[in-house]
Amino acid sequence: EITLQMTAKTNPPDATITWSVDASTYGTINSSTGVLTTTGAGTIAVTATITGTDGTTATDTVNVTVTAANKSKEK
Repeated sequence: EITLQMTAKTNPPDATITWSVDASTYGTINSSTGVLTTTGAGTIAVTATITGTDGTTATDTVNVTVTAANKSKEK
């Protein structure tokens, strides 16, 4: 099991970030804190949804690949 803290910068800085993962069997994420916990080797698609104070939204997704030997992020 590996734990990673996901981060994102927003503009405006007071925007809300909601984290999610695909229907992966390889990990879970805390939707408000962005703490990703892996449950095994594999690739997890992690999405950040940013909601501005005016209600507009933007999303970005990054793949996190975990192997038995190490961890890496790729985009």
